Amino acid sequence: MEIVFNKQTHQQNAIENIMEILAPCMKDEKVEISKLESSLREFQKRENGAKIPVKTITKHNNIDVLMETGTGKTYTYLEMIFELNKRFNCEKFVIFLPRTSILESVRQNIKLSAKHFGSIYGKQIALYEKSVSKSKKSSNIISSGYFNNKGEISVLLLMAQSIKNEKNLLNKSNERFMGLFDESGANSVLANIAKLKPICVLDEPHLLSGDAFLSKFIRAKNDKAEFGDCLLVRFGATFKKPSVDKKGVKKDDVLELSNVAYTLDSKMAFKEYLVKQISVTSYKNMQKTKSSIVGKNLDINTDVRDKNALSTMIETAIIRHFEKEEILFKNGIKALSLFFIENIADFRGDEPFVKIEFERLYKQKRDEILTSDISAEYREYLARDFDEDGELKVLGGYFSGDGKTTDESEKIAVDMILKDKIKLLSLDEPLRFLFSVWALQEGWDNPNIFTLTKLAKTNSEISARQQVGRGLRLCVNNKGARVTKDFVGDENKFYELNCLDVVVGADESDFIERLQKEINESSYMLDIGVVIKDDDLRARLEINSKETRDILNIFYDFEVIDDNNKITKPLDEILENTEFCAKIDEILGKGGANKLRNAFVSSSTNKHAQVKSATSDEKIKIRATLAREFKELWQSINKHANMIYTQIDEEKLINESARLFCDEIREQKSISVIKWTYNPKTDEIENTSTETIEQRQGQILSKERIKEQILEFAKNQKLSLPVVFCTKLINKILKDIKDENMPRELNISNLSVKIAELINRHLLTSVSYEFGAEYDFSNDLLFDSKGEPKESVKKAVLGKFESDKKPAEKYMYEKIIYDSNIENEVSQMDEKLKSAEVRVFAKLPNFRIPTPVGDYLPDFAYVIKKASGEQIFFVSETKGYDDEVAFDNSAGQREKVKIDCARKFFDSLANELKGKNIKVIYKKRLNKQNLNDILKSTLAK
Repeated sequence: MEIVFNKQTHQQNAIENIMEILAPCMKDEKVEISKLESSLREFQKRENGAKIPVKTITKHNNIDVLMETGTGKTYTYLEMIFELNKRFNCEKFVIFLPRTSILESVRQNIKLSAKHFGSIYGKQIALYEKSVSKSKKSSNIISSGYFNNKGEISVLLLMAQSIKNEKNLLNKSNERFMGLFDESGANSVLANIAKLKPICVLDEPHLLSGDAFLSKFIRAKNDKAEFGDCLLVRFGATFKKPSVDKKGVKKDDVLELSNVAYTLDSKMAFKEYLVKQISVTSYKNMQKTKSSIVGKNLDINTDVRDKNALSTMIETAIIRHFEKEEILFKNGIKALSLFFIENIADFRGDEPFVKIEFERLYKQKRDEILTSDISAEYREYLARDFDEDGELKVLGGYFSGDGKTTDESEKIAVDMILKDKIKLLSLDEPLRFLFSVWALQEGWDNPNIFTLTKLAKTNSEISARQQVGRGLRLCVNNKGARVTKDFVGDENKFYELNCLDVVVGADESDFIERLQKEINESSYMLDIGVVIKDDDLRARLEINSKETRDILNIFYDFEVIDDNNKITKPLDEILENTEFCAKIDEILGKGGANKLRNAFVSSSTNKHAQVKSATSDEKIKIRATLAREFKELWQSINKHANMIYTQIDEEKLINESARLFCDEIREQKSISVIKWTYNPKTDEIENTSTETIEQRQGQILSKERIKEQILEFAKNQKLSLPVVFCTKLINKILKDIKDENMPRELNISNLSVKIAELINRHLLTSVSYEFGAEYDFSNDLLFDSKGEPKESVKKAVLGKFESDKKPAEKYMYEKIIYDSNIENEVSQMDEKLKSAEVRVFAKLPNFRIPTPVGDYLPDFAYVIKKASGEQIFFVSETKGYDDEVAFDNSAGQREKVKIDCARKFFDSLANELKGKNIKVIYKKRLNKQNLNDILKSTLAK
């Protein structure tokens, strides 16, 4: 597979603008910086320059290109280098990069595009890099070929810290270059590079906006700046702005976006079909699950939100991945998913929760997919998920410092993620779930990232746009061709294939709003949600302050903007209004409306939303007559339920907790030293001996200090252990510890995990539920505040897929929305019962039962009326297992616990409804079971 490179219009426009600006500045193959300012001013007067929204021109030596992430910045500046060589015979270039991942990406791009550019220009880039050798010989730092070779396109890749750090060898003044330049050695390597007057490219300028770097280039910051006479071309999607105090005074001095040759902001890129659509799943309603535990002198609060939330997000990401993977596979496109995690230990630790939970959930979902109707080719693709030892091969990680890893399996994954884009894109390679602690940031991207999951909270300085930037690039197929709108042909098909799912947690429920706000604030298009800035309007229309106010007043009168100057309706639509255009012409002169259109409005016909919620607002109609029959059941199961714990054996819990403390103390007393030896005959490393060594270092803890540590443990834990319980625990521990076993320290973090697991085990056997007041319909999904059926329900709360089959006569919705094939089948079935009648049944929208291991969501409920007049409320969850044996063998422990808790919930509800001539039955419904059989066996009991 080879990546197919094609010249794109926006890239060519950027390059032509740069060439137009530089043409008057060239002399003897070098850029005369003194002529740059006047050339920029002339450029802005011409057609291409007039379209540039940022008019700021400075006396500095920079040219800026603003291009949205994923639109091919690297390709653009590489082609710029070839064009500068072709047109002006420029030979020396330096590309400055802020991060290793970005350098690796650029190196890959140079390699992958070599054949493409070679076919166009008849040349290839001669690539040079700073040596990693610690030798002080100058020839080992930068190859002399970069300085001496003529007739080639010499490109030097340098990390920014190479020039920021004065102690770096590049900044030392004792280097010699085999007679090149001065023999005194007074010049540093860096100064000798600068004497070549190379054209410098700066990638991701917002990461290199500090004085330590820019003082090497900008004379205004440093009159001795080594690269002050060199052109600096900055390519980025983001340019840093100075921070200001409350009075609006700048607190720092950064090189803002200026001397602009080309702009392609986020909105422009999306309108032109150059990046993926973004679909966000955020858990706005995910709450911390707190449970009251009732027992003798015991009142414990549990908080299980963290791991449950992570598990839910991982599960959602896997579901999102599988939702699109087969569709993409059929189109020859490999789907990749990227996870940002909190700590490396979550993926590579002794008990890496994220890795373990991912593998469990992935296997579970994969098994479900394999039982569904999928193509033979896709089934064969999934069959390659495991290696010969039964280990999953679909996941891998890259973390800071991974370049030094010695683990062979880790190294293979790291190299593929960071260095071998082609192999990672291949459908022959099973690796497709990537994990990182934000090491894969700017500079690293992959066109086939389709799902990005933020399991880690992010620094407030990392913008939402930067976070999604890793997956914005349009995907490529297995022939290396980019899947563009022209390639696909159909606009809807294009976005079906080019959509990035982003999964965020409850703490970022505002992610969509924040992302949209950042896009709007950085956009130079007058689109809905954008706030019009007076200065921007004045500069781009070349009008005075009074004319600017008049234009804004017209906008306000025609309701184009609100009181805050925020655009409320599309400008291209209002420009069809002749009265509006006439008013604009009065101020701007004849053709003024066209001038406004050319300055701010895209000619694109793209009407799709750039950012959307995965939980869309599409509605499904409710059958009102059936809903009224369903109302009592719905009202009953939705009563406010408190999860409580009763009949806890407090003495047993204290004894077991004390044993854990004492075991931890004994473990602290000694360590085991295991000796491993390589056996050349078997070609294996073998355990040859184990020796136990007593630990005698440090001072023995007093009993008072042990008390303090146990209380500290209880206070710091989310379990919030009560004082009475802790007092009993302390007394039990001190009673059981013998003086000769007194510890030197306690591993509190290790104990925390063990005690939490112990308490949870006790809780699971003691779960019960009690119900509060009558159900309040004020915020109900199915009924209005008066208890009358609503016209419709949101599609997203029922499921992800819409069936083309007709629903059963007694099904409460007019369409079937489902998550699995068995749900689709059940929704079509008109159940015929002996001596009873199904009055109505429905899929339950977002109905949740709290359990100690996370919420449980049964999916169907039936109202059944017997001939005797007795009502049965039957609630089930449909499972894709053939029988109980298959369920017991395949279902995870967490799922079984949830089902046990659901049984207790409905048992408690049945007691609550006694006297109303209503039976409440809950059962899991397996693949081959029909309702009649389940009811018959259940009622018989």
